[in-house]
Amino acid sequence: LSERLSQQPIKDLTKAMGINEKILTINELFGGNKSDLDDTLKKLNGFQHFDAAQKYLSENIAPKFNWTEKKNVKKAKLFIKLVRRRYSS
Repeated sequence: LSERLSQQPIKDLTKAMGINEKILTINELFGGNKSDLDDTLKKLNGFQHFDAAQKYLSENIAPKFNWTEKKNVKKAKLFIKLVRRRYSS
């Protein structure tokens, strides 16, 4: 059941994370800045396709917050997996 739920499409990324996951994401991927996460989620919700969201993340967000650093890679992959669900049907 857990596996099936983790693959369900997401309509709104701002509501997709629980409080603990949101705090971890803010601290690990957004330098502790909640408003950067909120702005990113709103922007991602506006895209129609995953390709556009992925391009935005790779060109704007990942470099700004050093997602390619070894300590961030695992959490960044989980975040991108969550974002991908936003565009699945």
